[in-house]
Amino acid sequence: MKKLLVALDCSPLSMRAASYAAEIVPHLPDAQVILFTVLTGVPSSEKKPDDTVKPETRQSQGDEDHLQEQNEVEKVLTQAAQMFAEQQLPAERLTVLAKPLRRGIAQDIADEARAFGCDTVVVGRRGLSKMKQMVLGSVSRDLIQKSEGLAVWVID
Repeated sequence: MKKLLVALDCSPLSMRAASYAAEIVPHLPDAQVILFTVLTGVPSSEKKPDDTVKPETRQSQGDEDHLQEQNEVEKVLTQAAQMFAEQQLPAERLTVLAKPLRRGIAQDIADEARAFGCDTVVVGRRGLSKMKQMVLGSVSRDLIQKSEGLAVWVID
């Protein structure tokens, strides 16, 4: 059985990668799909914002940004899950997961893929200029370097 981890963020290229994977999955009998995203703005020690804190306090603590990121990620994961549902992937073969940043985005993606026993990771290529790639790096490039033993599909 094939297991694909589709790594998502809030970028259009990420959704393109999910769309591509959704089109491929019907051709992979019994394939399992994990939709995964790393919450970059949420500390790993923080499970969810404290609802007892007043909104104005949250904003000064940065919690409002965490909530915004979580809401955006939830929309992306829901959209991606819908793509797979439209391709008739049974719900029991789809896992949707978001986890806080721990060891770096690329490393966290590779770690989750291994934890789930995936053989393939699907990721969108970030639309950075050559100069920005040199300065900032690229998650897809880092993922390839950290994914020994995994196939990595970089969708453009």
